[in-house]
Amino acid sequence: MIEDIFVLGKAYCNLEGEPEFLENPNTNYALIIELERKDGNLNFRGVKIEKVKEDWKKYMYRRGPSNQYDFTPSSRLTEVDKTINRIIKWVKDNRKIVPNLGNILENNKEIIKKEIKKLVKESGSKSFLVTITIDGKYLNEILPEEFVKNKIIERFGKYENYFSKGEGKCMLCGYEGKVFGLTLQEIGFQFYNVDKPGFAPNFRQEWSYRQIPICENCSIILISGKNFLDKYLKFEKTGAGFSFYIIPSFLFKQQSSVEEFIKKVKIWRESPEKDIREAVKSIVSKEDRLYNIIENESDSLRLNFLFFIEQQKRFLILNYISDVRPSRLKKIYDTQREILKDSIFSEKTMQSIFGSKGKYNFFRRFFKKTDDSGYIGNISWWVVFLKNLFYFEQKNKKSRIIPKEYIQIFSSILQQRKINFSYVLHKFNLFLRDSFKKKENLRRDVLQTLAIYIFLNKLNLMRGEKMENEENGNILDYPIFSNNERKHAFLVGALANYILFIQRTERGNEPFRSKLNNLIIDQDRLRKIFVECIEKLNQYGKTIPSWLPKNFDKILSTPEKWNSSVDEISYFFTLGLTFGNLLFKEKKQNNNEGDENDGE
Repeated sequence: MIEDIFVLGKAYCNLEGEPEFLENPNTNYALIIELERKDGNLNFRGVKIEKVKEDWKKYMYRRGPSNQYDFTPSSRLTEVDKTINRIIKWVKDNRKIVPNLGNILENNKEIIKKEIKKLVKESGSKSFLVTITIDGKYLNEILPEEFVKNKIIERFGKYENYFSKGEGKCMLCGYEGKVFGLTLQEIGFQFYNVDKPGFAPNFRQEWSYRQIPICENCSIILISGKNFLDKYLKFEKTGAGFSFYIIPSFLFKQQSSVEEFIKKVKIWRESPEKDIREAVKSIVSKEDRLYNIIENESDSLRLNFLFFIEQQKRFLILNYISDVRPSRLKKIYDTQREILKDSIFSEKTMQSIFGSKGKYNFFRRFFKKTDDSGYIGNISWWVVFLKNLFYFEQKNKKSRIIPKEYIQIFSSILQQRKINFSYVLHKFNLFLRDSFKKKENLRRDVLQTLAIYIFLNKLNLMRGEKMENEENGNILDYPIFSNNERKHAFLVGALANYILFIQRTERGNEPFRSKLNNLIIDQDRLRKIFVECIEKLNQYGKTIPSWLPKNFDKILSTPEKWNSSVDEISYFFTLGLTFGNLLFKEKKQNNNEGDENDGE
């Protein structure tokens, strides 16, 4: 990945020149601490507010470590006390640049804070940069021209109280001479940590540069590559629960090809269509522009995905996926669209399950923002469903930690890496049992799991599971019913659903729910539920449904142990609870379980 960013940065430098070392503060206003020289002395004049415009470089802002201060006496306003103290600390540590400035700020600190609070309140805004001017001159006229650049170069080899630089061979260009060990940390990709001696080579922090030695020139090129990624190929607020970079990898690394790619991506991201929905959708959509950019380079281009979150200015890498072919993304995209049209999720099927009142297929019925390409708002439906599947336990615990398994499954889909079928079924059942306990919309949640089930199967990702036969008009002919045990579990679930319907209709409640063992169903439990269903039919004066096979009781009572696991029996039983209506001859049911509109 480092080499890929280097190749990208080298081409970007060739097109744009030396990288930008300053950062746009992205604030609405700047709060200016005004100072002036009079009779050879520096004096405080006051604090003024101004709108931040396109000339933001004059503030010379670049974010620094959260536990120190920024690169210059320009800082984004958080808490007034903390921000002013950061600026004063910078001034004192750089006292030679503007002598006596630290004393002036310290002596007038309370007045400065009071004026800042007043201006903030009057403006009504929430984003501010705090900076200084002297005699009307901004920092770009006060500090040396390459001040920030030199500070960055210094930080390539220095972190707090230890150094990481020495003589060696650059891992990128082969240059032999002075190399640094903290370049990646400085540009924001901290893959390793040597804060403590135990993480450093031979327990010596000063030797950490030997792990990833990078020369000054290559370090600057890496900044350029990172700048390009931040500006054009960084995707935040995607709805997936994390952010990510797309890092292109060029097999032949021809600079002309890389430069052409950069030009196309710039046109794409700088066009008027800056809507995040279009940007994120373009990752997998042939109709959108990123796919148009990469589809003709499928033999020479791979895409790498870096999933991450940022917490309190810390960059936390969740996973890194390499060598994803454009054709793989196309396959995923086509599959997500194909499932939208599957008859099992059709409007007709939904009306059989939920009643004729509602319109649309499953996706549109419960997830109103679903479009024809399979996106719910900004994000693919399968990502939304995976997130629901893996996050319910976190929600119950009120935890904000991203489930590791969610990232692993997401990554497996992109990488075309097999997923254990038994593991997927177990997660389905945990999710559905939680829904069953809470008496939420179980049928909606069953359909979510079924959509994921079919999606993974069509992508040939399920280890130990394969759908071979095709649907033939009957629900039990659907490809997932690959053996009789699954069909039998489904039929008992459908019969249980029939009993629940009778109870709702005639009694107004569902006492039979307590017999379903919280949807934990093994072979013996399945037999027991069937017997109890027959007893209830006799009690209510109902006949055994004609869709049950003849001698079904004898089939279930066979002494032979089934090959299906408890999770498999449980899941197909639960499918029967949902799709049992499709077997009923009398289409009088209008299931009122849950609210159709309580989806996303």
